[in-house]
Amino acid sequence: CSRFLFNSYSGFALLIIRGSEVMLFSREGATQGDPLAMQFYAIGVMPLVRLLKEPQPSRWVQNWFADDSACIAALKHLKEWLKILLAEGPKFGYFAEPNKSYLIVSPAFIEVAKEMFSEFQINVVTGNRFLGSYIGSVMDTKDWIEKKVEKWCKAISCLSEAAKLEPHAAFVAMTKSVQNEWGYLQRVCMGCEDYFSPLKASIELEFLPALTGVPISDVDAAIMQSPAKIGGIGIRDAVATSRFSYRTSVQATSIAALAGAISKGTFFDFDQHIHHLKRVTGEMKCKKNDDEKTQIDLLINRLPDERKAAVKRIQENNCSTWLSVFPTYDNDFALSPDAFRDGIANRYCYEPPKLQQY
Repeated sequence: CSRFLFNSYSGFALLIIRGSEVMLFSREGATQGDPLAMQFYAIGVMPLVRLLKEPQPSRWVQNWFADDSACIAALKHLKEWLKILLAEGPKFGYFAEPNKSYLIVSPAFIEVAKEMFSEFQINVVTGNRFLGSYIGSVMDTKDWIEKKVEKWCKAISCLSEAAKLEPHAAFVAMTKSVQNEWGYLQRVCMGCEDYFSPLKASIELEFLPALTGVPISDVDAAIMQSPAKIGGIGIRDAVATSRFSYRTSVQATSIAALAGAISKGTFFDFDQHIHHLKRVTGEMKCKKNDDEKTQIDLLINRLPDERKAAVKRIQENNCSTWLSVFPTYDNDFALSPDAFRDGIANRYCYEPPKLQQY
């Protein structure tokens, strides 16, 4: 890595503009798209991080993620840390912007904090987003998550309208992109599964009927929101995944060395962490697969006999590859609305929505 970085940045990075003979020289920062940019930046900012620990390391705890710096401490110590950061940061190419930063305090300390930090024009709040999650009171966190879920519900509604005209494209957009948007939030927020109930309802009441062209029962909706290899169509249950994602995240990061490295700067064995992460995620995935298989077997038993046999055929013969194919026209993989809906109808053994009657 070090040799590659030295060869890449010993001179100005050359940026070539397509369709033009003009070339630009990148004279600062890492080149956009460089896979080693994060490590490169971390090495560059480490001297500043260590400098901020020198005065009184026990007074505050820092948390850095790329160029996002954070610190937790008593207000007077936090002010001291901020002054050092503003004074020393520019020497390392780090220019903090207090007016774009947030100071999160208890409601009882709002006025005190505003007075102490008035010279910095910093935003004093009782809660705010932090690294994709939220720091604040339970009610503030609830309001923040509900706004996020409301935005995603609107996205599902828009996608449902598209599914009426192009169900195959809408299905791929849902399974490959949209449903991944709330995955990170579910990993970092404890007990947020109830907040995702409106999102689950939006998928079941809007998206699935628009996708299939027929009304969907509760049992059918639950089956469809399962992995394709066990009989679903790969759309995830937003409530169930929330519980699983948070438990997996907690166990995968439970190694004591990680917390010590962040809070105290102790030695961190990265290889040990990766080994622990892979082991835990593997174990949790196996448990999740077993739970899903048990759940879908219970749902299959509630279906009529002919439909029960259809779903079991899917499980036994791996009849789901077509659901994972991107709808490209080059190889005739893009299905028409009728062809896609007929495929879903045949999969679950119900009457296609536009079947001709004679």
